[in-house]
Amino acid sequence: MKTWKSRRTPVAELLYAWERDELSELIEVLHPRATLTVDGGGTMVDVPPATGSLAVASALLAVRDELPGSTLALGEVNATPGIVIRSHDRVVGIVAVSAQGPRVKSLWAVLNEAKLTHWNRN
Repeated sequence: MKTWKSRRTPVAELLYAWERDELSELIEVLHPRATLTVDGGGTMVDVPPATGSLAVASALLAVRDELPGSTLALGEVNATPGIVIRSHDRVVGIVAVSAQGPRVKSLWAVLNEAKLTHWNRN
């Protein structure tokens, strides 16, 4: 049985474009009215909320710029498909993703390390 992890889903397409830092590919997978909400807690990455595919794509690239050497992986975030951001074997961010049809409609990112402690328990 295939799961969301093994299919080419909008979340997977977003991950692959984000990993390659491809602005045009990110814009293509994002809904024109996509939204990004970020809980950075003022402690790590300070990225403002964004609306629209270009603004959201640019903000996602800014997150990677602020976290050099970070890696992205598909993961389950709040019981839904999402993306886990790791740096030096620690989870430094999670992104819950919801899609509308073939495009990503909304993203909720938590980049506040204090809220990610349970992700880093061994």
